[in-house]
Amino acid sequence: PFFIHKTKSSISVQFLSLRSEITGKELGDISGYDPVAGNIGIIGCGSLGSTIADQIARLGHSDITLWDIDCLEAHNTARHVSVHSTFDVPILITKANLVGKHIKSMSTTHEKCVSIKSHNFSLHQDQKTVQQALHIIDATASD
Repeated sequence: PFFIHKTKSSISVQFLSLRSEITGKELGDISGYDPVAGNIGIIGCGSLGSTIADQIARLGHSDITLWDIDCLEAHNTARHVSVHSTFDVPILITKANLVGKHIKSMSTTHEKCVSIKSHNFSLHQDQKTVQQALHIIDATASD
């Protein structure tokens, strides 16, 4: 398989393998999306938050901050994007760490840029991140 990138002035061909190094920019090119600069914060990395984070990362956006202190439990596995089997549930890992690990494996850019906060979101504690964020998405199941 290969990826053809065409601009107004050039055409490039990149041959891919199952282990090809890919960047966030290339993921954006494949998706037909040009990620904007800026941090996207996701509060809550359960079934909804993990899916949102996964899709944003697949669009090529790599500056992502994840918040969740909850640990994954067996009943979460049917809906969680980072788990592929009920028998694959890691013990004592926060959902933020699990989703972060999943997203960091997507590209070298994601590996460097994803930030994991294994604590509950606090406007006071996380004020600097919030002020610098492009978007903050509340994907929690609580008020």
